[in-house]
Amino acid sequence: MSISTPTKQFVTVVFMDLVGSTALAQRMTLEQYGEVMSEVLQVGYLRVALFGGRVLQHQGDALVCLFDGNKVESALRLAQECHKRIHEIGAAQRIGAHLQLRIGIATGEVLSLNAGVTLAVYGLPVNMSRRLCSRAEPDVTLVCERTYQGSPPEAVFSEFDGESLKDFANENVYVFHWV
Repeated sequence: MSISTPTKQFVTVVFMDLVGSTALAQRMTLEQYGEVMSEVLQVGYLRVALFGGRVLQHQGDALVCLFDGNKVESALRLAQECHKRIHEIGAAQRIGAHLQLRIGIATGEVLSLNAGVTLAVYGLPVNMSRRLCSRAEPDVTLVCERTYQGSPPEAVFSEFDGESLKDFANENVYVFHWV
């Protein structure tokens, strides 16, 4: 396997996670859960492509997506659209399940490399987006200071008043409302 030389990139990382997926899986047959997850992934993958991003990986019900660091607005629009579309998933509606996402968005420098056909990305924005996602309430997107600073003027935010992020205690965190 060939591994490329790492290159520095300025990116915006979006980490989105389906709320309560384990409990959801326990309430459904495997086939129902598979149908719901198929639609969840379809919403994510299609919207990432629509807004010009790239799915770096998906782990179960979580997606990690990359955008150019100067495309913060696209990442915010992705979050907004995914929050909206997740409520419209037909397979979940048919069985009375209400789906919600948590999303974290962080912007900054990473190192990226190709390991065979797989793109690998390392750096604080990857870790921070995960921490932001884990702190977000259902149907909420949290962003870091750098994402907030790179946002378009029409984007609406409020300060996050929750607990600080693990390993990022000094990071200012904002709740994204809409763009």
